[in-house]
Amino acid sequence: MRSPRRAIGTATVVGMLLAAAPRARADDPDPSQSYLAPTSHDIVVEVPGDRTWTNILVVGGLGLVGLGFGGIGLGYNLAAQSHANAVTQTTPSGMTWTTADQGEVNAAHSDSIGAAVFYSIGGAFVIATTVVFIATSPKPKQAVVHVGTRQASVRDVRPILAPTSGGAIAGATWRF
Repeated sequence: MRSPRRAIGTATVVGMLLAAAPRARADDPDPSQSYLAPTSHDIVVEVPGDRTWTNILVVGGLGLVGLGFGGIGLGYNLAAQSHANAVTQTTPSGMTWTTADQGEVNAAHSDSIGAAVFYSIGGAFVIATTVVFIATSPKPKQAVVHVGTRQASVRDVRPILAPTSGGAIAGATWRF
């Protein structure tokens, strides 16, 4: 026959184990999942907004037009440099200035004005791209994650938080 002292000890251990065991909450539909985060608090998350394809195309198009005008300005700049290099001398040569030399200088001046005009137009488009990009940025949306509640949807996402000796482990479970 067992001793009463041993029976009391066994009952105490069983009672302690039952007291320490996680209990199912009334609002938890699945008692075996009681290790999940508490269900009394919803999680509110800010989700960045998405740009529409129209917005992406407009901003990208403005940027490409600006780069195109800048490329044309670069072409004019290189042509002006070429014309200027044709009449530039590093040492005195004793040659007289001719009408052809003056034509090269005039062409260099004309091309440099064209470069400045196209650089300005390209820069304006790049500035417009930046302004439109900032002005049309989508507003962030708030998403509410209902923790521990079953919803009518097919998906069920539940966060997990488990304490460890060095801190905690966080994760999530989901069903599709």
